Amino acid sequence: MSNEFGDVVEEETIKELVSDLEEISDAWTKKPTEDFFDDYLSEAIFSSAKHLDAFQDATIDINKLLETTYPTGYEYTAYKLLYANDITALKAYLSDTFYSLVRFNEEYKRNFVQSVKDFQG
Repeated sequence: MSNEFGDVVEEETIKELVSDLEEISDAWTKKPTEDFFDDYLSEAIFSSAKHLDAFQDATIDINKLLETTYPTGYEYTAYKLLYANDITALKAYLSDTFYSLVRFNEEYKRNFVQSVKDFQG
């Protein structure tokens, strides 16, 4: 703001305005905040319909990469990486789906809390 208005408005006034605007909303700065990332992550985890899509997309990509010809001597390494990727995609799908179900269904949440020893007094 100083670059645009420095010759018209005093620097101290600009700093006060920036501070006031940041208290109201940080959207005008175009700078992501922790809340933005928390909200983004929550939305990603809670959108259970997206979990299956993400898993299927990962599986499609892995299958395409399985059809790729790798340089001699690197096939085994590539297959190990694709295997790890497949396991990771499955684990993420199952974990995100479980979390979404427990998070938004009171009966599932109650059953989970009652059956996990760490939650029992």
